[in-house]
Parts: sequence; C-alpha cells; structure tokens
Amino acid sequence: MIACVCRLEENNRPKCHQYWPDGDSTTDPAFKNVLKDMRVKTLSETALGKTLVERIFEITTSEGEKHKVR
Repeated sequence: MIACVCRLEENNRPKCHQYWPDGDSTTDPAFKNVLKDMRVKTLSETALGKTLVERIFEITTSEGEKHKVR
C-alpha cells in the first residue's frame, strides 16, 4: 500500500509532491527519466469521499513481472 496522507495543495499552497504518474511513467514527462528499471501505470482513480482517493497502479519490472498496488 502506498499512502499520501495530505492533499497536494491546501489554501493555495503546495503541501506534497505528486509521487505517482498521471497515466504511464514511460510517457509522463515528470517520470520518464526517473524510473529506469520499472514502469508505473495508473490503472484507475476512484473518489471514495470528499478528500479520499483510491488509485490502483500496475508496476512492471525490467524482467517483465507485473504487480498491482493500491
């Protein structure tokens, strides 16, 4: 499980850096050169409440192994 316990922004001030890609890490400019040995792909994003979001990611290793995390 990966948890971010605060909003990215509160009162128009940054609180946390987004450490997951929007979509696919191989095409997201912020992550393209960071994750060299693995691929992270956002599979889904579901709002569970006013301030709670569940995201499911697929991690692919350099060996081709795939794992889903949320």
